[in-house]
Amino acid sequence: MAVTERGRIWQKMRGTAQRCLVVGLGMLPGMSVGQLQSILAHEYGHFSNRDTAGGNLAHQVHASVNTMAMNLGWSGQARWFNPAWLFVNGFIRLFLRITLGASRLQEIMADRHAAMAYGVGAFVSALEHIVRQGVLFRMQVEGEIDDARDGHRDLHNLYDLPALQSDAQQQELADATKEAMERPTSPYSSHPAPRDRIALLNTLQTSASLNGDRAGPAWSLLADPDGLQAEMSAAVQAVALRSRRSPDHDADQPPDAGQHGEAPGAPTRHETEATD
Repeated sequence: MAVTERGRIWQKMRGTAQRCLVVGLGMLPGMSVGQLQSILAHEYGHFSNRDTAGGNLAHQVHASVNTMAMNLGWSGQARWFNPAWLFVNGFIRLFLRITLGASRLQEIMADRHAAMAYGVGAFVSALEHIVRQGVLFRMQVEGEIDDARDGHRDLHNLYDLPALQSDAQQQELADATKEAMERPTSPYSSHPAPRDRIALLNTLQTSASLNGDRAGPAWSLLADPDGLQAEMSAAVQAVALRSRRSPDHDADQPPDAGQHGEAPGAPTRHETEATD
């Protein structure tokens, strides 16, 4: 889940740009209403802190410098004795450390908003769910795409796939989830590692001002969950079929959609306008 703003830079600075909430549907299976509430509080904390007001300026600078670095590499000028390469290499490292460090601080402050609104326990539970569900969803979608390709059939609903069957798959899920939860924070990470976020949250002395323990599936808050699931599954299906039917595609190789758990270029998230 993420937030962004649409509009010109002066609109973003004045707070009059269009606020947008991007929801990854893959995180919703198994998520409760209370968990979704706390995640939404985190995302709206970014709006409250004006984290999106600067637009994508940092990203544009990074892309420009990265393009310069790649051009130097392609032209054979990426040498340690080339002053231009030394400048680009040093600048991009320093730039990323500063901007990504600021990004991690923004995430920590948004975490505090969620904890103050719905309690530390609710947000930690939601964060743990997202980490585990991210691993599980990737494994399920990759398996479904492989099975559909081998069986020359259409994809089933990607958001209602059966649970992992084998003990080996369950162990892979547990190991991958543990690794994701326990990984250290890198200077080049945009978000603090989950364990660091949880450790900081547990130091807060706060009581929730709202009920963060609401039961019921998060899907129940959407007007047409079945329609959204069908739309997103069809989008992945179109890419998978196009890859499968391409005359240049090697039948022994999986389509791109199965390599990272979602189809490149296909919409896998539902975007709505965010309101205060």
